[in-house]
Amino acid sequence: MRRAAIAFTLVFATLLAAAGLAQAGPYPSRPIRMIVGFPPGGVVDVAARIVGDRLGILLGQPVIVENRPGASGTLDAGIAVRAAPDGYTLFLCPGDLITLAALKPHMDFDPGAHLLPVAMISSNPLVVVANAQAPFNSIKQMLDAARTSPRALEYATPGPGTENHVVAEWMATAAQVKLLHVPYSGGAAASNGVAAGFVPLGIFSPPVVYPALIDAGKVKVLALTGKNRPPFLPASWPTLIESGVPVDVTNWLGVFAPPATPDEILTRIDAALAQVVQDATVRKRMNDFGVAPIYLGSAAFAAFIHADAAVYARIIRETGIQIER
Repeated sequence: MRRAAIAFTLVFATLLAAAGLAQAGPYPSRPIRMIVGFPPGGVVDVAARIVGDRLGILLGQPVIVENRPGASGTLDAGIAVRAAPDGYTLFLCPGDLITLAALKPHMDFDPGAHLLPVAMISSNPLVVVANAQAPFNSIKQMLDAARTSPRALEYATPGPGTENHVVAEWMATAAQVKLLHVPYSGGAAASNGVAAGFVPLGIFSPPVVYPALIDAGKVKVLALTGKNRPPFLPASWPTLIESGVPVDVTNWLGVFAPPATPDEILTRIDAALAQVVQDATVRKRMNDFGVAPIYLGSAAFAAFIHADAAVYARIIRETGIQIER
């Protein structure tokens, strides 16, 4: 009787396990959500939808973009960190998350440690622009104006702790000038503030100002923050390095997964994203929107983030940047 009971228990357990596997099915067996911490229509949101459309086709399930704006992009990260590690929640974010982590030590998670890097999908320089009526037309002239101004020259960004904010302070420190940060709630509001003349200077992702505000003559380009110029941007735009300021920064977009997501699922998504970024239609859509598609796989992306975080930690120490804690 005892042997029979044990045998029955083993058979029953095996049947339960098999039933569980059958119920779970192959990944993915239902729609995937991609969390974005910015409102619809912005750079991150549009990039997520371009990539998500093709990713859904390759994986055989729709990828639904879920906008969760708030808290400078950290609200959505917290949701992603606490999501079930089953491959059905992904998180797309810009490099700002790394600078925010360095500037907000009270956050209840470390994005670099508590999120699993799946792949980088793009990398863009930021663009330094001025109001069309500003009395300077180059980085050198802007820096000269900042040195002689009776008060600190103001600059606008999408928000405190963003990469835009850190890069501006890095530029000011490298050039030994003082600039005054004017944070807005998002790139659209900040760029409109510069276009209207409320703030003379701003740093933005290219799609925020190009082509609309630049072609309309409302803002003028002073420099790109990265040494490599994407092919869809005018060759006449100088870089900060070409302008004599030793700053080289790009703003990347990457896909992350919750901690403990199985390796086999991460590998599947990573491989699909590699195909997405190489897809000619995707590349054209991203270029047309002003985003440069660049792929880095999971391991290379993780190493890149580690190096990037070290650079920003040093810059934040050197510049003394602080934001509300």
